[in-house]
Amino acid sequence: MSFHETDYPALLDYLKELIAANKNPLEFKQLVINMLEIYDQIPVYPGIAAGCSKQLEKPIKVESLAPGQTVFVKVGDDEVSGEIKSISDDAIVLKKAELLSVEENFEIEKKEMSNLRFVDKGILKEMWPSLVFDKDKK
Repeated sequence: MSFHETDYPALLDYLKELIAANKNPLEFKQLVINMLEIYDQIPVYPGIAAGCSKQLEKPIKVESLAPGQTVFVKVGDDEVSGEIKSISDDAIVLKKAELLSVEENFEIEKKEMSNLRFVDKGILKEMWPSLVFDKDKK
């Protein structure tokens, strides 16, 4: 049985769908974490894990919120995610809250930088050049 004859590609397809949907990074991270938690519970059924993962995120009305739920919410131009700690008549309190703020440009002083990393998009060619094929050649 080849890899493509298994249900594992369904997990990769789900990740591709999340990317194509332009999920904000906070939401993307949480959905992937939950997908992996489902997969860890039933590793011999990756197709079921993928199917359940596609149903993780659901719209909800404010009056239906409950403590313990993980939520994603847009507040102005910002995106916030977190677990609901408490709910009052006019607000919710999130614990483990994360805020995503998008800026057109963001200047960082070099002296303030630490733990600097970059994404090396040429890593496949660097490590396995024989596996990199020119898509334009036929």
